[in-house]
Amino acid sequence: MLNKYIQFPDTPNARQAISQRFSDKYRIPGVIGCIDCSHFRIHGPPKEEEHQYYCRKHYHSLNVQMVCDDEYRILNVNAKFGALEHDDIQDHDERISTERERNSTNDLIRGRVLRDQLVRRLQQQ
Repeated sequence: MLNKYIQFPDTPNARQAISQRFSDKYRIPGVIGCIDCSHFRIHGPPKEEEHQYYCRKHYHSLNVQMVCDDEYRILNVNAKFGALEHDDIQDHDERISTERERNSTNDLIRGRVLRDQLVRRLQQQ
């Protein structure tokens, strides 16, 4: 059921369509997804791994990563990591890493790298 509703664009045409909409709507070229992480409180993590789920806000949580397109559709979800995992978990997400390596046009998700590029571009305008 998950794959029915959460689908990463797997063809060049699908990625190009999203990239074009990002460019048209927000004047941001070469983007097919926005990525972010958020902590979700959990109760009773595995005792032997409890320390990996204890976050800086002093409760147990999962660090859940989501990727959305320009229309706020969820393209990817990763809830595999405990609270100790840094927000750059997209590097550990197999689907995103595979897409990043496979994509020759570099119009993929860049997370924090893109943020620096955007700041410079906005400062120049």
